[in-house]
Amino acid sequence: GAIDDINFTPFLEINNLMFFGPFVAERDVAVGGFLRENPSAGDPVVRDIILKSATQTAADAYRAYYKIAETKRWMMTFWENYDALMVPTVGTQVTVEQVIADPLGPNFNNGYYTNFANPLGLAAIAVPHAVTRAGVPYGITFLGPPQSESHLVDLADRFSGELNAGRSKD
Repeated sequence: GAIDDINFTPFLEINNLMFFGPFVAERDVAVGGFLRENPSAGDPVVRDIILKSATQTAADAYRAYYKIAETKRWMMTFWENYDALMVPTVGTQVTVEQVIADPLGPNFNNGYYTNFANPLGLAAIAVPHAVTRAGVPYGITFLGPPQSESHLVDLADRFSGELNAGRSKD
């Protein structure tokens, strides 16, 4: 099929809501009390993100829900023009040292192409693609509208079949 570049901005806006917006407050509801009572508990970076979410307001949450609704409306037109969205499964390969130096950045970047899927209610399937020279596997993810799992499985099968057909049996 035809492949096209798209405007990825609407997806990135949803990603930001998940890590830096009011949806983090859900984690505060779940574990914030425990973290406040046990200041040394949990990973410091994650703990700080969760506890800082208390600054989010109900108005911020409504704005976020409206942004998701707006993006879902935009996606209705998107799905009229595209069968699937194909993205890398992870944003980049990182080392343990990179995560230790910057615990948030690499983790956020690894979900750069997929963090938006759940809030938008998208179907998705990850497909292995290859292994880097360093021995690290990587793959691609096909995303589609809700209830498109069968179509995505078919795409994944065709993608995998074409990859395998192009590889030597040696």
